[in-house]
Amino acid sequence: PEPGLESWSRAPGPVMMPTPAGLAFRVFGMTDVGLVRDHNEDNFMIADLSLESGPLPSEQVIPGTVSSRGIAFAVCDGMGGAAAGEVASQIATDTFSERVGEGHSHAEAVLSAHAAIAQSAEAQQAQQGMGSTLVAMQIEAQHAGLVWVGDSRGYLWRDGRLSVVTHDHSYVQMLIDQGHLTDETARDHPKRNMVTQVLGLGE
Repeated sequence: PEPGLESWSRAPGPVMMPTPAGLAFRVFGMTDVGLVRDHNEDNFMIADLSLESGPLPSEQVIPGTVSSRGIAFAVCDGMGGAAAGEVASQIATDTFSERVGEGHSHAEAVLSAHAAIAQSAEAQQAQQGMGSTLVAMQIEAQHAGLVWVGDSRGYLWRDGRLSVVTHDHSYVQMLIDQGHLTDETARDHPKRNMVTQVLGLGE
């Protein structure tokens, strides 16, 4: 639909969503298991914060415009043995969506997701050691807020150019910051997947 229409849908492709302030933006989400793993550890969520039902289901038309409370998005990449990574990223998206929907700040929502993953891992031996990255954004009226943990990234597309606006919490990023690696050499570093902060593990 074009901007200003009174309905929108996530399916089957990019979606135009009008806000009360007149902003229009496109939403599209997809994950893929890739060529290495046998299960998908990624999760994402799209939530209209005026709805009590939480994240919006796919393949469903939601009537009306996005409310003045705004809309939130999150992408999480889980890690852990067996299917624990998938569990961690699902807990992260569900908990973050719930807390932001209740009016909590991004920081409070992140801490709640961190605690929820840790508690689940403590209760289930098969889930011990699981964790998840998170990158999330909330758009409300003319403002957008961004929060992240780990190496899942947020990007800005402007004037035909894509630039990273987050800063990875990772071992190789730390080495880059200290001047020991360049962006080019970091791509092939044997510890390029090691994160220094993650939901569910550590402080």
